[in-house]
Amino acid sequence: MKNRLILCLFALGAWLSPGEVDLVEGVSHAAILAVIAVTAILATLASTGVSVYMQQEAAQAQEKAAKRQAIAKREQVYAEDERLRRLRKIHMRRLREGIGKSGIRGDIGTGLDVQLDTSSELEMDALNRRQTSLYNIEEERAAGLNRANAMELQAIATGLQGVGQATQIGLGYQALGRQPSGGDQSGGTQ
Repeated sequence: MKNRLILCLFALGAWLSPGEVDLVEGVSHAAILAVIAVTAILATLASTGVSVYMQQEAAQAQEKAAKRQAIAKREQVYAEDERLRRLRKIHMRRLREGIGKSGIRGDIGTGLDVQLDTSSELEMDALNRRQTSLYNIEEERAAGLNRANAMELQAIATGLQGVGQATQIGLGYQALGRQPSGGDQSGGTQ
């Protein structure tokens, strides 16, 4: 829509050939073109500002969402860790009961070795699961922050593009004002 407005303003400026139409008595063609160009520049800059603001807001929302998601997943990992530890305690209690019912002493020799090995394996499994999950969560959080940073860079690019468009409009105005024609090009009043 912004580009259509700018094209319409330039078409109006090109249509208003100097000396043919006197829209406002005492106002030169160059002054009318200047007003049209300034209006187009302001419209471009305002539109660009809104675009940049919206992109920055989206980037900040993306960053917050990545952080919230990481926190929620960490809480799930710690809850799962606690669940596995409770299961390990239950398993170890049942193992001790089974060893005790069999008549083997659980505090020395083979019975103790079985308990220690089983307990160590279960603890290592729990630690490995937790580390893997935390690593994956950190990777996802970093990816979310990278997406937010990319959105911020896109906002900067949009701002620079808008400045470039405004500059082009200004240069287009200068080119329109310098076109040779039969009317007054002095820039003053007629």
